[in-house]
Amino acid sequence: MRISHLLALCLSFCTSFVNAQWLSNGDLIYNSNSGNVGIGTNHPVGRFQVLKKNVWGDPSSTSTTIDNMLILQAPYQGTVPASYNGTGYKWGLQFWGKNDSDVSDQYKSGAVYAVSEDGEYGFNRAIGLAFHTSPYDAASLEQLRITSKGNVGIGTDHPTGRLQVLKSNVWGDPSSTSTSIDNLIILQTPYQGTTPVSYNGTGYKWGIQFWGKNDASQSDQEKSGGIYAVSEDGNYGFNRAVGLVFHTTALDATSAERFRITSAGNVGIGTADTKGYKLAVAGNAVAESITVKTQNTWPDYVFDKDYKALSLTDLSTYIAKNKHLPGMPSSQEIEKNGQNLGHINLTLVKNLEELTLHLIEENKSLRAQQDRMAIQDDKIEKLQAALEKLLAR
Repeated sequence: MRISHLLALCLSFCTSFVNAQWLSNGDLIYNSNSGNVGIGTNHPVGRFQVLKKNVWGDPSSTSTTIDNMLILQAPYQGTVPASYNGTGYKWGLQFWGKNDSDVSDQYKSGAVYAVSEDGEYGFNRAIGLAFHTSPYDAASLEQLRITSKGNVGIGTDHPTGRLQVLKSNVWGDPSSTSTSIDNLIILQTPYQGTTPVSYNGTGYKWGIQFWGKNDASQSDQEKSGGIYAVSEDGNYGFNRAVGLVFHTTALDATSAERFRITSAGNVGIGTADTKGYKLAVAGNAVAESITVKTQNTWPDYVFDKDYKALSLTDLSTYIAKNKHLPGMPSSQEIEKNGQNLGHINLTLVKNLEELTLHLIEENKSLRAQQDRMAIQDDKIEKLQAALEKLLAR
């Protein structure tokens, strides 16, 4: 009798205990317990915790084992429903930002969904992942997609490469102007503070590296192409003067800088120091055509009527003293500063035009002299004829 009463008491207690946690509301079942829920653990530290113990001691667990701690199965069956729109049906986890069940607020949420990408062959043939966020007081929008092929799309649900970043509707965005910069990807420097002890004056670099071999060997990492931001001024920290550098790798060699755009907008090919020039090339260059436009006046003014060119006598004196034409740099200046092609071309043309004027004047003088000599020759011939007549008498 006592045993039957004890069993009845235990049954009543267990029933009331269960009913205190799990209740029904039509087809719905919900939990009335305000505590945490643990599966595989009796000490859940969050609202919901799932634990599989002793994985390392389980002989069925290997380095390629996947333990499905939580499975969310697609609610869809069959093949293409009439309402399939080509973008894929989604199911998964939703994170509500408001503590109520208002339908309109359900759409103002963050979420991680599985997405069926191929409706033509059923819902379980090509599965990707979609990540949603909600702007302020607006419906949830997909922001990032990992496709069934492993491509990642940010701002697009159809990435065609391993990573594609898209900002849609730029022209319709009132904040976008002709000078707007849309930062699609930001790579922030890992360096902090000012000059480290090892700063070598050429700048620390951070950015994107392109490996040419499919392994992670340290030696192969150095055989790569790269596009890096470069901190040019270590004396004032890493974020004061930032340029861009481009690296390539010769056959079986270490990556080396080939091209630089400095923080001042100067371009160096084969050199990191442009010496303040807009373009500096350390090595040979070839081009089919080069146009040089200078701010100086082209020296056609030499042919103006009032222009006074240096006389040949003065020019001879200048050359004897300076060992170069007027306006031209000396050999010492060329060795020190290089050649300013624009200035040299202008000066050469000026000197050439002045020499042309001298030639024209010399030609005039020569022609006049030839005319005088022709007249003198004619007079001599006449005098000689007259003399011969006198001698013949």
